Amino acid sequence: MRVVAIGSDRLCDEDGERIDPADFVRDLDDDEVVLVHDLDAAVAIGTVEEAALEHPGTDVVVGAWTLVDESHGVVERRGVLAVEHLRWANTVGPALVVSGQALRRSGWSTDGHLGMHDLLLRLAESATGENPLRVQSVPTVFAHLDAAGATATGLSDAVGRHLSRSGVDARVVDHVGDGAIPSVAVDRVLPDDASVSIVVPTTGRVTEVRGQPGRLVVNLLDTLVDRTDFPEDRMEILLVVGPEMAPDLPAVIADRFDGTPIRFVTTDEPFCHSRRTNRGVVEASGDVVVLLNDDTE
Repeated sequence: MRVVAIGSDRLCDEDGERIDPADFVRDLDDDEVVLVHDLDAAVAIGTVEEAALEHPGTDVVVGAWTLVDESHGVVERRGVLAVEHLRWANTVGPALVVSGQALRRSGWSTDGHLGMHDLLLRLAESATGENPLRVQSVPTVFAHLDAAGATATGLSDAVGRHLSRSGVDARVVDHVGDGAIPSVAVDRVLPDDASVSIVVPTTGRVTEVRGQPGRLVVNLLDTLVDRTDFPEDRMEILLVVGPEMAPDLPAVIADRFDGTPIRFVTTDEPFCHSRRTNRGVVEASGDVVVLLNDDTE
């Protein structure tokens, strides 16, 4: 198993010597296994090699990793649970095992950009289709990352290139928060003529809202109507309800939100959030579907 470390502008071998990415990728055999890790991470080589040997023929092996945070101590984070989660670099962590074939298929380093973020997003792009990558998640700890050294170097650029390659019109904004893991916000650009369906599973019953009797869904709709500037003629709000719905909810909604494009989608099944969400999506007519819980604002 080869071991390499990558940063935003360089690739190094296990001795820390800088190597040429193009030469490295070109010289790899398809079935050769490579441990790729972030330059800022300490890697548990022995356990990683054992995990890789247990899953021969797998294109990508992702493990758990630990984060050393002054506020929370040592926190262990799991690896990906599905191929799609490769898009979430923070979930994957700072190290993974990749086959030579997968590394070549991803096109990583061909445009001069390096870094774990670029690699992860490129692997995600080649993880679907007719010949998807075989991704295995294992509980073995692959790497340890010190939160104090975690940076967002190259993250926004990598995400921006990923969106461009994927045909997604969006603006990438660096997210400033108090978390130890760097992140970005993706602000998608909605086409001028797009329509939007907002799907909300709800019971509509009176409960407690900010310490007072109220209805969660009414609070949600109040804030939605108050804050959105989206044209109502291109928007619909679908309240997905069932047998447990408060009987007076339709009258309350009609009286309070007269003129707002709200309609009810009914089902006879007991409350199940996922099934009701799916039912709402089937009934939706918009180009874009927004999924909301009724306890949000």
